[in-house]
Amino acid sequence: HDDRKFQLRLAAAKQMERRIQKIIEQRMSRNAPTLRTYQSDVGSSNQSLAISKELTAIEDGNFKVGDAIVDTQSSKSLLNRYFLSVPIEPFVRSRRETLLAYMPTFEDDRLILPVHLPREIRYVLLPERYKSLPKREKQKVLSLMACVRLHSYGLLNDRLLPLTRKDMHN
Repeated sequence: HDDRKFQLRLAAAKQMERRIQKIIEQRMSRNAPTLRTYQSDVGSSNQSLAISKELTAIEDGNFKVGDAIVDTQSSKSLLNRYFLSVPIEPFVRSRRETLLAYMPTFEDDRLILPVHLPREIRYVLLPERYKSLPKREKQKVLSLMACVRLHSYGLLNDRLLPLTRKDMHN
């Protein structure tokens, strides 16, 4: 009899947690920077352009825009700096599990970007020829590719820094 009450309470708690998570995700999508739309490069052609820039960057070992440059050594910290600059609810920052949903996640041969980004740009896949690298090197390459992608979609400015309010108004 007590087990049944516990199961009901647990089910209600899980349902409440899902509702709270949904509300947070909705607020995050409203507060997160929006993607720049290109008049001449909309949709899949924009993705192709971003991917070719990513491949060029990893072959060169860096990505340069004007005087700004990010390389494989600095790309992971830039990536984390960007995601920590995105406004999120205090509740999200207070719990490790929810905060991790808003941080980049490395898997073996891919990088999953946070939930506030559109699905089509969230998954950064390691090119075949780099799959034999050690884990740390794979993460550096994936981070560089992600930085190029974020810049291509207008989420990093031309100094390769997270957008400021001034950048968003321009």
